[in-house]
Amino acid sequence: MYVPVGTYNLTVSPPGYVAHSSMVSVSDGSSSTASFYLQESHIPIPEFPTQMVSAIMIIALAVPLLARRRTKSK
Repeated sequence: MYVPVGTYNLTVSPPGYVAHSSMVSVSDGSSSTASFYLQESHIPIPEFPTQMVSAIMIIALAVPLLARRRTKSK
């Protein structure tokens, strides 16, 4: 991205990871790079509640087994 000359506080906070901040200085006509090591937060992502994991796994295993049983009985 292009930004005016200055010093910026760059913060990265993807879901499921610990937020990390770094100061980045940009001078006229130059480019700057910032690298981040993302550490898992072990906090569930709201779109995928942990209570549903076991139910999803059971359904995912049961569907192929039921389909196989139906094809064998015909």
